[in-house]
Amino acid sequence: MFARVFILGAFDRFNYGDILFAHISAHLLRRRFPNIEIHFVGFRRIDLRASGGVLVESFDFIEKFTNAPGRSLIWVSGGAVLDVRWWTMCQMLLTDRGSRLFRRLRRYLRDDLLDALCRRYARSVHPMPWIFAETAFQFREPVTVMYNSVGGSNFAGLPERLRSAVRDGLSRAKYLSVRDTKSEDALAGLGVASIDLVPDSAVLLNDMGLSRKIVSLGEGPEGRELAAAPQDDWGSYICFQCAGRFFKKFEPQICAQIKALHERTGLNVVVFGIGYAPLHDDDLAVRGLSDFFQGEDWLFRYLENDVSGIARVIANSQCYIGTSLHGYITAFAFSRPRVGLSPQVDKLVGFRDAWDLPAMPAGVEIPRLAVAAESALGQDPEAMAQTARHTREIYEENFSRIWELRPV
Repeated sequence: MFARVFILGAFDRFNYGDILFAHISAHLLRRRFPNIEIHFVGFRRIDLRASGGVLVESFDFIEKFTNAPGRSLIWVSGGAVLDVRWWTMCQMLLTDRGSRLFRRLRRYLRDDLLDALCRRYARSVHPMPWIFAETAFQFREPVTVMYNSVGGSNFAGLPERLRSAVRDGLSRAKYLSVRDTKSEDALAGLGVASIDLVPDSAVLLNDMGLSRKIVSLGEGPEGRELAAAPQDDWGSYICFQCAGRFFKKFEPQICAQIKALHERTGLNVVVFGIGYAPLHDDDLAVRGLSDFFQGEDWLFRYLENDVSGIARVIANSQCYIGTSLHGYITAFAFSRPRVGLSPQVDKLVGFRDAWDLPAMPAGVEIPRLAVAAESALGQDPEAMAQTARHTREIYEENFSRIWELRPV
């Protein structure tokens, strides 16, 4: 049916969840179309295979195939992409120093002007970074655009021309699925119809094929030995991750809660990072907690930027606590207790409300961290396993239906 697929996503920086989308999409599409040619596309060319990522091509790479024989599929792999503006996307690709300078620049330039400059820098014809009109791709044969369990609901602050671009682009896509009801409602409010509500694709992580690829021990890309996790001396542990902006704001409370958590449960604590792109900065929490609890024999660090290692840290823990949606979903997929931190991370609450057990703690205030963890540890293991299986089946059934009900 398709000669090739361009899997689009934010794979060009180290963020655990975005890199998962690349692997999961490739796994699903190759299983459906065994002979399909797969290319990963982001906003810059970079090779992240040494960290468990993929070789990413920039968008102009797609133009090389416009006259190639056979049909092409544009597959937007997931994530909160629907409401992202150009200036936000460009900031995500900067170094820490560049990101700080960029924030200063925003004090003096209107978002619309900054947006126009960033779009011009990217040499893109698309008004929004991840919204694509099929007609913009000048292929010899028709190109198909599909959006896979994406998210994004903050359209109210966009000027009408951008809301119109979102509405028109998504309405013309061959397929669109979103991962939460908030995104579904927001798009319906814009006038976008034919939306499927499906789980985030990372719920498939405990699928045997994906587990062997992403989580199992062994050799990584190009024969590199994968980081071993968990460490033998960690014992039974809770794993903790926190985005830098939350740690900076709540450092004393987080340190107090981590200590209380250990005292109340008797479990060790492993601190680790998931996102190292601007606006994530998980390393701030890892360093801060390590310094604060220096010398304590119950606190450990996992320092590798390695997708497989991170997945194993979560999958082998007694409980995951953190601000990352995909840390939470990894724990969900492996039926581990989980706590989603901070009411400000509404996508965690959105996932829990749509797919998880209602009693699983999400949107938790920092001062309630230890109490919430005890609640998560008290959840019924069989109910967690049943929920994970059921949600995975929903996703897989929907993926099969795409090709049956929407012939391309």
